Amino acid sequence: MKKKGFTLIELLAVIVILAIIALITVPVVINIINSSKKGAAEDSTYGVIEAMKINWVGAQSGFIHEWNNLIYDCANDTCVMYDGKSVKVLSTPTELLYNTVSGTKPTEGKFIIKSGETSVLGLRFGEYVCKTIDGKASCEKKAATSYKPSKITELGATHKGIVYLNPIDLRVECNESNSQIGTGEANPSGCMKFYIYDDSGDTYKMILDHNIISSVPWNSTGTNTEIKEAAIQLAEDTAEWEGNPRIPTANEIALAANITTFVDNSMLYFGFDGQITMTEAPSTRAKGTSRYTWLFNYLGDCEEYGCDIESPEEQLGYWTSTRTVGTSNLVWEVAEYGVIIRGTTFGAFAPGVRPVIEISKLQING
Repeated sequence: MKKKGFTLIELLAVIVILAIIALITVPVVINIINSSKKGAAEDSTYGVIEAMKINWVGAQSGFIHEWNNLIYDCANDTCVMYDGKSVKVLSTPTELLYNTVSGTKPTEGKFIIKSGETSVLGLRFGEYVCKTIDGKASCEKKAATSYKPSKITELGATHKGIVYLNPIDLRVECNESNSQIGTGEANPSGCMKFYIYDDSGDTYKMILDHNIISSVPWNSTGTNTEIKEAAIQLAEDTAEWEGNPRIPTANEIALAANITTFVDNSMLYFGFDGQITMTEAPSTRAKGTSRYTWLFNYLGDCEEYGCDIESPEEQLGYWTSTRTVGTSNLVWEVAEYGVIIRGTTFGAFAPGVRPVIEISKLQING
């Protein structure tokens, strides 16, 4: 008896049905796989947090017990630990952290302990990158970026070099053409221009080339016992930055400007180019004639006092974190005419904020 096979139409129908089933099920399966990977990454994030808590407890009786703001910045099984003041390269990070991580270990990331609270940022588990928000892990799929350290360029007569970098992700390759230069925005991100003013020790201390906050009170209560609004706003706007962003001290600016006579006394202001004394008024100079233009560029009307380029916005200066000794409401600020000057902690024409950061030399190509 002759067997009857499938007709061409029947085969095509079966193929069409299988294709429809595949179109329906494949995305579902992929979503299930991705959800599983994402869940695993979140679980691993919590594992890292627990490991950090264990290490924090162990550190209380160890050599880092006096530090209350610790950051472990790790990549490729090598960690740099710093507290905003000093840096220590950990030669055996696996013994310190990785061996106590349960589950998958991150290949890179930033682990922060601040006032006893643990948080993480940029932890990579395969194709997922995770961070914590209010103690809860949040992961997203993100392609890996090849690490290309920033390079020091254009060594200056009065600064230690220019660095273009992305303070949120130091792996991003930055240069003059792709950097935000002289412009600020709330919660700034992307490549930016920094000037190195101190290259001693294991880090580079550098200041941004512009203000990221145009105007904010130092302390709206009118006292100088504690810096408030300026520090709070900076912390909010740079929450994801590397390098422990902060407001510079008056002494840092004075050293950067080679003001060897700077002391916190009754002097009203100190000029970057030595042209200001207690009895002199700020004198106008030709555009670009100051040797320290990089310290007060992009401030309003600064071209009249020797900077290279002024800001189109009304930016009258930027704060330092230093209060004036012997006063109750005065602090030191950098003004648009190229001086460190005493000013009140609040007012209608309050200065802005120009942050400094501190980056390990291992992350910058000299």
